Parts: sequence; C-alpha cells; structure tokens
Amino acid sequence: MNKKGFTLVELLGVITVLAIVGGMVVVSMTGVIGTGKKTAYESYEKTFELSVQNYLTDYPDEEPTEDYSTKIYLKEMIAKGYIEDYKDSNGGNCNDASNNSYVLVTKPYNVSGVSNDYQLEYKTCLICKNGSGETYKSTNCSNSSDGIIYLISYNLNGGTAGNPTKYSSNTNTFTLNQPTKIGYTFIGWTGSNGSTPQVNVTITKGSTGDKTYTANWELAPYTITYTLNGGVLNNPKTSYKSNENDFTLKIPTKNGYTFGGWTGSNGSTPQVNVTITKGSTGDRSYTANWNKTTYTISYNLNGGTNSNENPSSYNVETETFTLKAPTKTGYTFSGWTGSNGTTPQTSVKITKGTTGNKNYTANWNPITYKVKYNGNGATSGTMENSIHTYDEAKKLTANSYTKAYTVSYNYDNATGGNSISSNTGTYTFSGWAETASGDKKYDNLASVKNLSSTNNATVNLYAKWTVGTVKLPTPTKTNYKFVGWYSNSSKTTFVGNGGDNYSPTSNITLYAKWVLKTTTFYYTGGVQSYTAPITGTYKLEVWGAQGGTAGYSENCTGGK
Repeated sequence: MNKKGFTLVELLGVITVLAIVGGMVVVSMTGVIGTGKKTAYESYEKTFELSVQNYLTDYPDEEPTEDYSTKIYLKEMIAKGYIEDYKDSNGGNCNDASNNSYVLVTKPYNVSGVSNDYQLEYKTCLICKNGSGETYKSTNCSNSSDGIIYLISYNLNGGTAGNPTKYSSNTNTFTLNQPTKIGYTFIGWTGSNGSTPQVNVTITKGSTGDKTYTANWELAPYTITYTLNGGVLNNPKTSYKSNENDFTLKIPTKNGYTFGGWTGSNGSTPQVNVTITKGSTGDRSYTANWNKTTYTISYNLNGGTNSNENPSSYNVETETFTLKAPTKTGYTFSGWTGSNGTTPQTSVKITKGTTGNKNYTANWNPITYKVKYNGNGATSGTMENSIHTYDEAKKLTANSYTKAYTVSYNYDNATGGNSISSNTGTYTFSGWAETASGDKKYDNLASVKNLSSTNNATVNLYAKWTVGTVKLPTPTKTNYKFVGWYSNSSKTTFVGNGGDNYSPTSNITLYAKWVLKTTTFYYTGGVQSYTAPITGTYKLEVWGAQGGTAGYSENCTGGK
C-alpha cells in the first residue's frame, strides 16, 4: 500500500490474512477469492472509501454538502496517487483511461443494508463506465438512481443567471430561471433540452443525468418614445438595437413653432441634435420643446402712411386682429392685396393660429373733386363745373363770364356836349382767385393739379376782373357852369368831372350839376343895366364905396 491508499494485491493480501485468523481453510489465493468473494469485495470497497476520505481531506473544496454530492473521477485519484487501479467485483477494470468512471460522494452516509464499520462521513457510490456505457455500480449505490447527484452546467454566452448547478432524481420539479444580458433578449435554452431554443426549461422530479444548457440571445430592441407636444414627426425611429451604428433623431415640426430641442433621456437641457451611439442600451423617451416662431408683416404703402396700430410681426398665439386702413393724401384706400390675394380687401383679418410671413400692398384710388366757377360780379355768362382727378393735371375751363356796366347821363338841359346818352364800362377778365377778394391765382385755361385732396370736394374759383372805365362827357349850358357828375338826382354824391375816367360798379345814371354864372360890375356913377339870362328871382348885393353907405334890394324880378 502506498502512503495514500492500497493496491488491489495489497488489499487481497489483507483479506487473506483476515480469513486465516477467522479459522477459514484457504487452499490457495484463488480459493479464498472464490469462496469469500462477496465478503472480500465489501472490505475492498470500505478500504476504497478510506482512500476517498483521504482525497477529500486534502481537497476540501470538493467536499459534498448536505444537498449535493461530489463526483471524483478515478483517473484523477490515480493521477494524484490515492489509488493505483480499481476493479469491480467482477474483476473488470474501472480505470481504463478511455472511460469516465467516477465515484459519487454523498453526505451523509445513509444507505440501507450497508454497514458503516469505519464510521465514514460520506457515502461513496462507484460508477464504472467505458465506451459502451455504464458497466458496474458498487454495492453502496442504491438499486435505482435515487440520491445520485447530477451536475447542471451552463454556457451563458455573456449573460448572468441564478440557477442550480446540481440536482438528484429526488429533487422536486423546477424550471430554470431565465438569464439576462444587457442589450439582448433571451430567446431560450438549448442543449440537454434539444437544439430548438426553449425559454422555459423544466427538470422534473425523477430526472437523471448531467445536464448542459446554452443560453441563446438576440439583440434586444429598445423602444424610443416621443412626446411631441402637438408637433409632427414623420416616420420616427421607434426602436433600436445596441449593435446599430450611430443615428440622430429626426427633427419634428409644428405649425407656428420652431423646434427648440429634445429633452428626456438626453437630459433636461434641450438639444436639437440628439445622437444615439452604437453600443447604447435601454429604452429612450424624448420630449419635443418648442419656441413660438415670430413672423414678419411687411407693407408696401405705395406712397401712403401706415396706421400706428398695424403690427410688424405676430406669432401663432397672437389674438385675432384686423389691419387698419392706411392713409394717402388725395387718395381713397381701396384695399390690401398680397398675402390675402389679388383682389383688394379693405378689411384683412389675421386670425389666431395663422402662420407664415405676410406682405400686403396698399391699393389706392385718386379722389375726384369739382371746380365751381364763380363770376364774382359778372354781369353775363354761365360756366359748368369741371371735374378733376387728384395727381392729374387738367386745364381750367375757359372763362365765359363778362362784366360790364352802362352809364347813362342826365344832362339837365345842357345846351352842348350832350350827344352821348350813355356808354359802357367793360371789365377785363384777368384770371381766377381762390376767394372773392383774393389775388389772382390761376390764369384763364391754366393747367391745375391737386386743388383739393378731399374726395368729392368743391373748389370755388372766383373770376378776377380788371376794372372797366368810361370817360365822362363834358356838357355845357348857357349862363351855367358845369360842376360835375353826381350819382344821385339830388346831386350830393360827386363821381367825377367831365373828361374823368369813371369805373362803374353797376348800371348807373349820372346827373350833371350846374350853377349860374356870376356877373360882377362896378358902379361908375352912371346908370348901369343888366339883363338876367332867365326869368327868376335874383339877389342883388350892392356895396357902397369907401365911407359911403350901402344898400341892396332883394327879390328883384327880371327877364329877357
């Protein structure tokens, strides 16, 4: 026997000695073996158990527990010097290098009908195998597979799982736990259950044999969810796998808004460009953030002035508003065209929710006005009003008014220079004034423009006249002196002397005024006579010489 175990020959020698001591008649070694084969082999097995005990003492990590056994291959014990060989009770060689014979060590030792003379801690069950299968099972083994512990080995292919590595035929039915692997979905076990992956593999009570299982995986599809907050995302990518190349999320759109970026799985700061890199894992969620887009409103006023109330910008949330009408001197606003269409509209409304830049062009109609011609004292003629359009030059209507006054003469018995009974003072038209007393502003047939900026207004123009004159006659009357023309019959309003130019302001009769001529004579001391030119009452004034007396006589009567 070596220091760790016994050879088969040594064991047989010990058995022979024991037989002689016990009074057994041994004819030969062969006879001993033949007549005490069973007893000798049982002792042999117990000695073998001692070698196993020594092995486990030296290799405590391989000790069995109360729940599981340890499988020790004979060739390993031989290689480590604990036994040299081993033959079964039939003399078969159990340690052929080509087989997988082993001893199954179980705790505690509790096999019915088998003595435990050595008070060993373990039960050993020898299973001899060769290329054709199991050839021998030692007496310590149960008649069935009860109590034999089988190994379960796993190839998890990078995954992790918490599953048993041993079982026995007495183990209650159990189902293998599904393993996990980041970035992958478990699709099933293959191996002892077959080549088709099965997610749920159950080992039922009463099963036997070692088991091997391989975890099969496919790349896990992770979900990508979006909260678009009213936006639209065309054909969004809703899932990905960890082996995909880098990709960037599409940009959503929302009417009236500018995309401000994604938040969510990328963090709380909005990012317009979010890239999921190759090797990423986990479900993703992203929320679209929006900024209101400011749209411009531009105006082509065509020379007009915009209302201060018309905005230059708006956004989708701006309350509904209506554009105010612009103004332009001399024009009426006919409407906006542009973003509202080609037909002018005086009322253009931009409703809440509208989007897009807007442009509007003001359309105008020139106002029209009439010119009314006032003769301003004209004595004859009529003129129709003329119609004028703003910003268009047009000639004034030719004057058709005249202004002239007749001056008639009352000569009051003039004896000469009284041939003209009347004459006419004709005024000359010099142009048009804007007021009756104003200065001339426009010539006859003048081209005018923009006399008014008010639609349908009336512009009054007044004829401007250069005063017409007549030359007053100079009449004569015997014994009378002509002292001028008067505008009234009482001859108190003087208008001019004979030969003067007179400007009549209406048809008028002028009256000649006369005074008797005065005759002066000097007293010479003799009789003097004077014949009055006409019958009438006269006043005679006589003045005395110096130092003398004077007297006079009134109401002298005389005649021709």
